[in-house]
Amino acid sequence: KISIDFYVIYLKTFVIMAFVTGVGLCSSISDLSRQCSRFRAPFSVKSCSKTRSVQIRTQNSIVSLYSMKQSIQDYFHSLCKYNESFLKNVIVTLLVSAFVSLTPALAEQSSSSNQTSVQVIVKGNQLKSLKFEDPPEPIIPSYSTYELPNGLKIFLLEDHEVPLIGGQIIFHGGPRSDPYDKLGLARLSSAVLRTGGSERTPGETLNQILEDKAASIEASSSGASTGVSFGCLSEDLDQVLELFSEVVRTPAFPNEQLKQAKIQAFGAISRRNDDPNGIVGREALKLIYGDSSPYAVSTENKTIRKIERKDLLSFHRSYFAPNNALLGVVGDFDSETLKRSLETYFGDWQRLEDLPVPSSISPEVDRTAANQSRGKIYLVDKPELSQAYVRIGSLGGRLDDPDYFAMDVLNQVLNGLSGRMFNEIRSKAGLAYSVYAQWVPAFDHPGIFYAGGETSSEQVAPFISKIISLLDDLNEKSPVTESEVNDAKLSTLNAFVFNFTDTADILSRVMKYAFYGYPEDFAQQYKKGIENVSASEVTQAVKDHIHTDDLSILVLGNQKILKPQLQSTQLTQFPVLSRSIQIPK
Repeated sequence: KISIDFYVIYLKTFVIMAFVTGVGLCSSISDLSRQCSRFRAPFSVKSCSKTRSVQIRTQNSIVSLYSMKQSIQDYFHSLCKYNESFLKNVIVTLLVSAFVSLTPALAEQSSSSNQTSVQVIVKGNQLKSLKFEDPPEPIIPSYSTYELPNGLKIFLLEDHEVPLIGGQIIFHGGPRSDPYDKLGLARLSSAVLRTGGSERTPGETLNQILEDKAASIEASSSGASTGVSFGCLSEDLDQVLELFSEVVRTPAFPNEQLKQAKIQAFGAISRRNDDPNGIVGREALKLIYGDSSPYAVSTENKTIRKIERKDLLSFHRSYFAPNNALLGVVGDFDSETLKRSLETYFGDWQRLEDLPVPSSISPEVDRTAANQSRGKIYLVDKPELSQAYVRIGSLGGRLDDPDYFAMDVLNQVLNGLSGRMFNEIRSKAGLAYSVYAQWVPAFDHPGIFYAGGETSSEQVAPFISKIISLLDDLNEKSPVTESEVNDAKLSTLNAFVFNFTDTADILSRVMKYAFYGYPEDFAQQYKKGIENVSASEVTQAVKDHIHTDDLSILVLGNQKILKPQLQSTQLTQFPVLSRSIQIPK
């Protein structure tokens, strides 16, 4: 016989779980309500796919409610296996009652959606365009910029909503600038710069101070830049800013921390072939740019071993200078007070007269090397895989290319549940688990265009053939329509607005534009550029930039199964070559 204390424990557990369940149910109902509120009478949609999308979202929300209720009921069913039918009945009754009590709210919130769905079904093929409000203009809060006499450019954005402050300093110079025999130098430098502390404040002491104040100082390096950031409560700004300036200006780079960072780098290299998606991403870049390109080259064990403390000091001297950097601060501060603090901690920082040349930071792409892999299939053997991973790609463009906006609209036409890639290759042909195509421009060098996905090993040849056929059809047989373009533009602009909801992200975007020399109003230009794109412009951009003869194809999987297919009649125009991903010692 179970004691009354046992009942109490069960009932307390139930109360907690019921509360969590109620929160989840309310969240689902709220989400369903937001979905329904988007649609106003008279309701009309663009295509049957949109009708199904509306119905699926509604059904999924309702199913999620029942699933949550059922999972909690099953949980308490397992707790009640001691033949205590009374406790079981009480718990189940309460659960059902709680769920039923929420049903009227669900019905009220979704009634308009249900009526809408009926109206849509009745209309059948005579569906009209879904009406949306025009996407709002991206709102960039007011910020100030100024420059210290030593050349340090500073961006300040006040935000007094919460008592927090964050900042970052970005330097021109990153992994692309690494010497070829010491690849990994920039990333090791940024790692040890943080963990090693400064000449005045050792790393362990720095860690303790930051932990006590719930603050942070972090460093990272990627592409053409190296950055150091901080975050803290507004009341701790002065002390954290002083520590931040020490780490930036006078890092200690202790040998012990360098050894630890190198061990971590060796570990990362040893694990880099564990993730199939990581492999195809890395190796496809090498095919597109060339194996030794700064935009694709991999850090190796031998290059990490060569890096010494003096190399970290040399990297710091070469790139960490006020006239080679942008500093931004956002949060709960007074600008005039902060300016005085920044003058105190960075005003006497000496300029670097011999700045790195731009070609060392953003080198030209070697198109001769990039062209060597065009029109070929490269097969990477990973026999333990039961499916194939495919990445098809070629050189792309920059964000300041005239066709940037048209190609960005094309991204939306191709991708998503209603995109051509998904509909044609997955839904209709059933050839893929996942499929995608993306034009990815870069700020300061040609980006890439890539397509691909995951498919069964037995279908890799028709999968690749279908992707190439779909891309070819964009030129002549099946160019994009005005309807597709209009839907894509609306979706793109609605998503773009959400880049401007957080002040820290907004300031980071503004600084990035300045870092790469783009106009201050590039966000506004983007919106206007997308709005003005026409179907004919997208078609012309496709003709100018997507040439299936120029594509490099990478396939990862079991070579014994894949190679005979890749040499089939479907892909005879592409010679098949083996590619090794063995990690050098």
